[in-house]
Amino acid sequence: MGVNTNGQIVRLINAGFEPFPGEAGLQKLIRSMVPSGALRATTSYEDAAPDLDVVVVVVPRFVDGDNQPDFGWMDSVTDLSDRT
Repeated sequence: MGVNTNGQIVRLINAGFEPFPGEAGLQKLIRSMVPSGALRATTSYEDAAPDLDVVVVVVPRFVDGDNQPDFGWMDSVTDLSDRT
């Protein structure tokens, strides 16, 4: 199970397409895993969480105009205060 906040990435993965063209072997891997049910993507952490044994967070490093790390996007997706 994969969780991503970007619905377009989720749709591409679930349709069997690599969302980030150019990563060696990714297209072949996705095309083999999605049809077999070994990989499914969702935008809902709540849907994914009951089936997870491990959570791996992969984050890009964004910087602001002063080349300082910008963690605002990460704060917004990890803030659980508005979830029930």
